[in-house]
Amino acid sequence: MRDAVERGCDGGLLIDGPGTEKTATPNLSVKGYDLIAAIKTELEKRCPRVVSCSDIEMLATRDAVALAGGPAYAVRTGRRDCRRSLASDVKLPGAEYSAAQAVAYYAKLGFTAQDTVLLLGAHTVGATHCSVIKNSRLYGYGGKAGATDPSMDPTLASTYKKYVCPNVSSSDGNTVYLDDQWSALKVDNNYYKNLQRSRGVLLVDQNLYRDTSTRGIVDQLATNNGLFQSLFAKVLVKLS
Repeated sequence: MRDAVERGCDGGLLIDGPGTEKTATPNLSVKGYDLIAAIKTELEKRCPRVVSCSDIEMLATRDAVALAGGPAYAVRTGRRDCRRSLASDVKLPGAEYSAAQAVAYYAKLGFTAQDTVLLLGAHTVGATHCSVIKNSRLYGYGGKAGATDPSMDPTLASTYKKYVCPNVSSSDGNTVYLDDQWSALKVDNNYYKNLQRSRGVLLVDQNLYRDTSTRGIVDQLATNNGLFQSLFAKVLVKLS
């Protein structure tokens, strides 16, 4: 998804060098480069100069989604890898976006409000770092020192503050899963159920349920995993 958001999947995220997409702050937490490189190496042995890195990305994503319990879906191939990769081109939705801001961001790329809620549903297998949520949700909500977001489930907030993200700089790099730990490696609709219970981790996630214009979509997906799986597959194809 990080490679596909702005211009469709073109392999720009895989290019090494100073000032490339890979070096942009939002992409510093991206993993899996070695896997894509290993697949590319093997394919070059068997069918040189046939399968692009961008096709590998989308095919690997398809298989990873299925292996994680998500939907199986067909992926078109034939993409060409780009030669342009600039960190300045990386403009991902902010972790503190309102629902309206997130919808507006994706609308510029041709996605609907429902698509936006589905794309953020990829956080069902997502993770972030404590540095991302400490100021916005745990210790500096609303710009007030020590303030915790009152809309966050108190038990969840207490757990993060005590065990995962204590208010010390050494915790900044600690990993925070965007779904319950028991579901963090499963592609399912538990992410939306958490939003209903005020257990969204990123502010942009929880804002999907705060906003009445997207709340109904969240409710639909939270109550029907089959619907989520079907629509999630379609939006991934659209993204690619």
